[in-house]
Amino acid sequence: MAKKKKADLTLEELQAKKAKTQRGWVRFCAIVLAVALTAAMYGVASKGGPKKVPVYPNTVQTVVNNGGTSTDDTTTPSTDTTTPSTGTSTDTSSDEGGGILDSILGMLGGIDLGSIAGKLDLNGLGVAAVGGIQTAKESLLAFVDQLEASITGKPTISHDATEYPFADGTNVGSQADRQAIVDLLNKGTAKINNFKEAYSFTRSAQYTDDGHASIGAQTDTINQLLGSLGNGMTLDTVVGEFNGANAAVAASVPAGQTADDLVTAGTLNAATKNYALMTTQLTADDIQIVNQDPETGKYTVLLKNVDNPNRRADCGLTRFTNDYLVQNEVADSIKNSLALNQASFEILKLTDLEMKYSNIAVTFQVDPLTGTLKTLSYQYQAYSKFTVRTNTVQIIGAATTQTVNTYTF
Repeated sequence: MAKKKKADLTLEELQAKKAKTQRGWVRFCAIVLAVALTAAMYGVASKGGPKKVPVYPNTVQTVVNNGGTSTDDTTTPSTDTTTPSTGTSTDTSSDEGGGILDSILGMLGGIDLGSIAGKLDLNGLGVAAVGGIQTAKESLLAFVDQLEASITGKPTISHDATEYPFADGTNVGSQADRQAIVDLLNKGTAKINNFKEAYSFTRSAQYTDDGHASIGAQTDTINQLLGSLGNGMTLDTVVGEFNGANAAVAASVPAGQTADDLVTAGTLNAATKNYALMTTQLTADDIQIVNQDPETGKYTVLLKNVDNPNRRADCGLTRFTNDYLVQNEVADSIKNSLALNQASFEILKLTDLEMKYSNIAVTFQVDPLTGTLKTLSYQYQAYSKFTVRTNTVQIIGAATTQTVNTYTF
């Protein structure tokens, strides 16, 4: 029987066949790279021999509990409750991942995959893995952002401020006394800023004992990966980069200058400027009197708890200080962070930030005769729930810090 003649292919058909073959090679290379990344993940987490790394791709659940956090690896639906004693909400959140491979790629997404890919001999396959892998990741991230925006109708998740009234039955003090106290503070801060008087401040923030930065069951694995970079990084230090935890900041504003002048001169950055003295605009309804002594001029007041304050000065905390986190500003600081970029975290992207400020106490003293502000300090507890996208998945985490800022005049 005569051999069947092979059909001749047109130029278009030949090009399509060649493209299909190339796509097959690219998919093969991606699988090889994924296997290599998985092996690297397990190797870093192993001590004294191979062991199984606990990775839970389907949920990362964080629960706020009395100012701290705990984790649960179930997929219980989200709930929101309000704690009457503090006025802050307690909620749980879960995040669906795309399988174990996506989770591994997501956690490794901020690390320089080019250095890992460079160890693979893919030159014979015609794939520039080292040069192209970061670009591919960035393109994927941009695509996911566009998809999210098209579904939600808004490019960035944002929140409106929610201020909680003082608990029912609380003795906040008389209207006249509260008005007199806020007048003293508003006039005292205005005098210092308007006349450009010298002052200094020292601000510190630390994680609470049960509020260290956590992303649930993956926290230990992430800390091992960060530790392998050899620069002392942990999840606490990475999160601390944007929430100011574990860092004391001290600065002085000389007479005749303002904090804005120091920013222009390069002495202060934007984050540190937020810690500088603000000309307060408090109202009587913003405060609860804890202690007052007109004879010595010493006062202690509480401000109302608030979630997600913004720069609109529409709640007591924002009428008192600029020392609070706003999502778009944090996202920019992460994007421009020299320390994170040096650690190859250029794909680290903050997609959501929820903040809860509670136990906001303000203590100050004025000269009883002149009303001149002599001392001022404040403290508060801040709970943050952050959603970070590294590559193909989102990771939800939480942290709780205690902040103290003291001004010297």
